[in-house]
Amino acid sequence: MPYRVRKQKCTRSDGTKGQYVLKYKPKKKTKKKKDSEGFVKAGCHTSKKKAHGQRAAIEGGPISSGAEPAGEVVAEKIELQLTESELRNLVRRLLAQ
Repeated sequence: MPYRVRKQKCTRSDGTKGQYVLKYKPKKKTKKKKDSEGFVKAGCHTSKKKAHGQRAAIEGGPISSGAEPAGEVVAEKIELQLTESELRNLVRRLLAQ
């Protein structure tokens, strides 16, 4: 989704004043209030960094903690101990399918 961070005065629901607004263009028709460009307000933030953090969280951006990025499959190492005859039987069953 195309998100935008704009410097704009705003107020959060708890009464805290903010200076940055995260906006997005809805894909479907919505009853939410839109600006002149058709963007809907998604959040009010006190800093630009926090607004970009919300955008990254929504879009699944990279995680700064050094963990694997969202969406990538991490292969786990599974160690099986089979005897030679068990392995041969397993291979036969797989080839027979």
